[in-house]
Amino acid sequence: MDLPNAQTDGTVSLEKTIKVRRTIRSFASKQLTLEQLSQLLWAAYGITEDRGYKRAAASGGACYPMDIYAIVGEDGVK
Repeated sequence: MDLPNAQTDGTVSLEKTIKVRRTIRSFASKQLTLEQLSQLLWAAYGITEDRGYKRAAASGGACYPMDIYAIVGEDGVK
């Protein structure tokens, strides 16, 4: 499945993002859009550089031992 390209040039600084970050324990029952799913997957484990397969997550020895799967319900994504 092809996903839209993730947005990699945010408009909020890292410092501001850290300052306003909050844990959320109640979630809306809305579907994610395909763009939101793509952004989430990229931020979790996405490739940041084609040469050498650099990723958004650190990995000792560049092993990258995890695989990320999106579990999608019957209604899918928007």
